[in-house]
Amino acid sequence: MIEFAKYKAPRANEAVFCEPPASAWASAASANIRSNNASNTDAADPFLGRRSESISTSDVRWSGIPLQDIRMWTRRDAIRFSHCNTNSCSDLTSECSQDSKLWYVSGHQPEFFHPGVWFKNFVLYEAAREQNAVSLNVVIDHDAASPISIAVPFANDDGTIGSKSVALEGWAELRTASGESQANVPWELMTDDGCLNWQKFQDDVSGLLASLDIGKPLIQKMVPMIRQSISAGAPIGKAIAAARHQIERDFGINNYEVLFSQLAQGRGFAAFVFEIISSIESFRDIYHRSRNDYRSHHQIKNDSQPIPRLAEQFKGGFAWAEAPFWVYSAKSPTRRALWIRYDDHKIILSDLEQWESHIGREAGFEAVFAWWQTLIRSQVAIRPRALTSTLFMRLAIGDLFVHGIGGGKYDQITDLIMKRWCGITPPTFAVATATLFLPMKPYANWSRSALVTSDARDRVRDYRFNPERLLSDGASEEIRNMRTELMNRLQSIPAGLAKIAWHESLQELKSSIRSALAKESGIDQTLLGSQLQEALSEDQQQKLRSSREYSIAVFPDGWTQERLLHLAKLSTRRTHDTVAAST
Repeated sequence: MIEFAKYKAPRANEAVFCEPPASAWASAASANIRSNNASNTDAADPFLGRRSESISTSDVRWSGIPLQDIRMWTRRDAIRFSHCNTNSCSDLTSECSQDSKLWYVSGHQPEFFHPGVWFKNFVLYEAAREQNAVSLNVVIDHDAASPISIAVPFANDDGTIGSKSVALEGWAELRTASGESQANVPWELMTDDGCLNWQKFQDDVSGLLASLDIGKPLIQKMVPMIRQSISAGAPIGKAIAAARHQIERDFGINNYEVLFSQLAQGRGFAAFVFEIISSIESFRDIYHRSRNDYRSHHQIKNDSQPIPRLAEQFKGGFAWAEAPFWVYSAKSPTRRALWIRYDDHKIILSDLEQWESHIGREAGFEAVFAWWQTLIRSQVAIRPRALTSTLFMRLAIGDLFVHGIGGGKYDQITDLIMKRWCGITPPTFAVATATLFLPMKPYANWSRSALVTSDARDRVRDYRFNPERLLSDGASEEIRNMRTELMNRLQSIPAGLAKIAWHESLQELKSSIRSALAKESGIDQTLLGSQLQEALSEDQQQKLRSSREYSIAVFPDGWTQERLLHLAKLSTRRTHDTVAAST
């Protein structure tokens, strides 16, 4: 039976979830290398359900190229592009010697994410520094860009907390070069031609936060950097990522950082794509069986969750199979599914709208890469979907990939794909996140626990359906007698038509108990409703004060980096998976 790990974000402030512990990442990464450099001779394969010939990564080839060569190419691309992104003049030749080191890799979309996501970059760097490894963050800029909006808390005059969604104005006015709306356009092609009001976004967020008196928010540092990058011609996603990365570097967090769109230009990614499209039928079968195993285990009914099936359709007189890639171009930036069909010895690729290309199914790698460079020169981009993104990064770059909670859950499907597609033991990945609350001043009247809301709801429900449960120890003999009579009636429920009269008398007795409660204890529906509303209000206050979902943009500059680095340092020195750090 296939087992899937369960991951859950910590709820306590300054608590960390890290599995395996960051202190053990070197051991985990080294074990990944040892495991996949030796053939597995187990007779039974629980994933494949049959006896199979297990191989090591040294036997894996993509487009005829050994995986070791692909890893060397991709790592050197990562170093080279990282230096381009940071305008560094370091000696790239000497840095390529880092091929021999362990590589820890993580990645995320270029968004205003919460501190739990940002923590990955801090622990990635700290673990690599402690363990003499290389740390690389990959910006997933082929994901679809979405309108920017963040929740911003603020303080009311009475000390309570409110929250308002602040949007970056002008997104709806953005248009592609062809005049289309920017729907389902990837971050790498999302540009700002002056429509977006970044200054108002910064001012609106800062204005609300001023009431909390928590210090200078990071948005005041990020927005000027973003605007400068956009003025220099950077796409919006790259500008956001560059601002966040510069803030990290200013604090001493010196991860390598590369855009996935940059890695996609390389020989390694070209080999990966061709390996899949040249055997699309078998890959789709593996993809769907792995997806179905995950869905069956978790009893998922929604057919689009956690990932949709790869479709098939008949168009233009041909049967087309959907591949796990997107295709788009500078002229047509909307992401469209990549479709594949075979014609004699050719692979035909299309978006089934206006673009088509072909490559020989038995083409040698140099011919494949020449074709790939032709696509790049014509500004056509083929990019992976979620599972194929991490499939590539885990096998073609990293010795240990570091996910957040969500990525760790879905990438267990990728484990199955690796096992079935490559015939190797899936390399262990890590899952890391942290919870960090905004440093708000305590609210003097905030005293209730989360259990109070549940208790208040129960009291309202009991008043309506089971008022006898609300009797106190000091209730009068009269009301206690009514409760006893009620209990006796419940022990002898008649059958047939007699049950109707029995039920009416039971409701009359409960009504009498309610009246007695109001007379003796002052308990009535109005009072209980008021208590519930108060509990709900305080529960909402607790949620607003202890949310882990606020964007890093609303957190104070300096303080936030210090806390995340502190948690990262603790994580690399602890041997258990959950760290509750002292403030």
